[in-house]
Amino acid sequence: MHTYRPDIDGLRAVAILPVLFFHAGIGAFAGGYVGVDVFFVISGFLITRIIHSEIEAGSFSILRFYERRARRILPALFAVCLFSAVAAWWLFVPLDFRDFAHSLTAAMLFVSNFLFMGETGYFAQPSEIKPLLHTWSLAVEEQYYIVFPLFLMFVARFLRNYLGLLVVLGTLASFAFCVWATGYRPVYAFFLSPSRAWELLIGSILALGIVPLVSNKQVLNALSVLGLGLILVAIFTYTADTDFPGWQAAVPCVGAALLIYANGQGETVGGRILSFKPLVWVGLISYSLYLWHWPLIVFAKYHVGGELPAIVLWALIALSFAAAWASWRWIEQPFRRKTGTFANVRKFAPACLAVGLLLTGAGVSGHVTNGFPERWSAEVRRFASAREDINPRSRECHHRKPAELASAPPCRFGPDEGEPQFIVWGDSHADAIMPAFTALAERYGVPGWFASYGGCPPLLTAYRIDRTRRHQCRAFNDTVAKLIADNKIKTVFLISRWTVYSDGHNEDGPQSSKRTFIGSASHQDRTRVSSQNAFAEGLEKTLEAIRAAGATAILVEQVPEHNALVPTLLARGVAAGIDPADIALPLEEHLARQSYVVSQFDRLAKAPDVVRLDPAARLCSEAGCKVVSGTTTLYNDYQHLTASGAEWIAGLFEPVFDEMAKRR
Repeated sequence: MHTYRPDIDGLRAVAILPVLFFHAGIGAFAGGYVGVDVFFVISGFLITRIIHSEIEAGSFSILRFYERRARRILPALFAVCLFSAVAAWWLFVPLDFRDFAHSLTAAMLFVSNFLFMGETGYFAQPSEIKPLLHTWSLAVEEQYYIVFPLFLMFVARFLRNYLGLLVVLGTLASFAFCVWATGYRPVYAFFLSPSRAWELLIGSILALGIVPLVSNKQVLNALSVLGLGLILVAIFTYTADTDFPGWQAAVPCVGAALLIYANGQGETVGGRILSFKPLVWVGLISYSLYLWHWPLIVFAKYHVGGELPAIVLWALIALSFAAAWASWRWIEQPFRRKTGTFANVRKFAPACLAVGLLLTGAGVSGHVTNGFPERWSAEVRRFASAREDINPRSRECHHRKPAELASAPPCRFGPDEGEPQFIVWGDSHADAIMPAFTALAERYGVPGWFASYGGCPPLLTAYRIDRTRRHQCRAFNDTVAKLIADNKIKTVFLISRWTVYSDGHNEDGPQSSKRTFIGSASHQDRTRVSSQNAFAEGLEKTLEAIRAAGATAILVEQVPEHNALVPTLLARGVAAGIDPADIALPLEEHLARQSYVVSQFDRLAKAPDVVRLDPAARLCSEAGCKVVSGTTTLYNDYQHLTASGAEWIAGLFEPVFDEMAKRR
């Protein structure tokens, strides 16, 4: 039996509070997400200590271990998932409920990290409508604990003398993979167990006694203070721009390890701080607090259709504490202490299996039925389904690699015969608007090409600082410029989400915590000013290259971007009796958002070989920028036009196509 350490519960509080405040959008805690990494280290230490001591005593049972894990994890998780299923049933429109149902099944099978890893594409729904997103960390832990006890049992029997070496080598290998993946495949680094295992293994190293003990009190005090300092530095200096996890995750993880190590050998300054009773209390309810806070925030945001006022967020934080305490008191404790009806494993195991199967079945049913659409009226379903109204040629034509674009002709518009007269060059906004060009090229009999690359503005010399080395934006743009010159293209449409590269994400939008930076050889800082300078330079170089190729540049200004997911906003509004025509973005917000980009267009687009077209001319009026026209939903998220919306604004480009048709 191990001695209870209140400092570890205090450390749990230091882990959960930043996560809670980060998710609530409290700016000072921009790096609060590192609390999950601290949890991993704590978990690795505590669980390995139990397993190893029982193996050494010859009393370890793998079945008894999994029973303990089930009692620790499942009851509270089941309660949160059941609550989330009921709330989603009442609030979520069909496709949103379908996605939730998929995540419910994944959470029950402890594979939600794989699910959410696959849902991180450019058009993926933002985290604000994923109430079970936080279960990815539980999946990572449980996958680890499927393998690690078996590893310890095997090593104890056959390779006892090499246990420390093997664990250290495994830690280093996992850390190396994490660092590599953060640079090349960050989504793998974030969600996969092999790239996170080193964080749990750091705790395991401490539990196995691999690190020699230190008896000097001053050294231990210094280590404890340093450990707490490292965690706080990560919490208050890391941001959404930090390349994470990577080596940066080592800062809070080493901090947690130093605290566990130093406080395990006697009372230290750090230990006294962590043993402060309010912190210990928060640590005791930390698991339930982790489970409950995120769904409460998600459902509240979904209900109001956007960001929440500060007073509401603080109320949700208070509600999270209340729910967590109740969950700890009446769900966690009885099951862990084996009191009540389910004290006997012969009752507990079948009950867990039954509830797990029930929730899994509910998830499968919700996914198979596309979110039980009959819960809503036909009009609600029609608006909600706009999420899937995307460019039908997107998979075929969007995000082609530079090498592929150089070796084979780009996707083609219009007649099969004849040299291409125009090219559409841009990012995902170009992809979204492609149906307009498809229709116009056929109608006017003008052949053309299409070239788009996700998250890449059509700006020569520019590259994405915030993207990994695998993102080939600059090479893609160089390839397109060469295609224009070599094939004597006469008209070049430049289409992009310009403001995200010049100003970053909309601070009121669903992905406001993310940042987007571009750079160039002469502008490489991760700041808005540097990104704007790179933007201006890139636009100038692009227009010069188009002019040198003898082509006309058609600068297409950005479609207005809204502050919420439009299909959901419309569907929920209709359900509440709101006229869809009344849902619009104030024109002044759109104009303010575009001010820098417009200033650069004003500066560079005065030449006769540059034409400017503004979608706002069709989408906006003094009353605002609309999201629906009659029965046509114009956006499939908060910034990309639907395929129907693209065709609806096709008239914007008709004068250019009329001119091209006359030249043929």
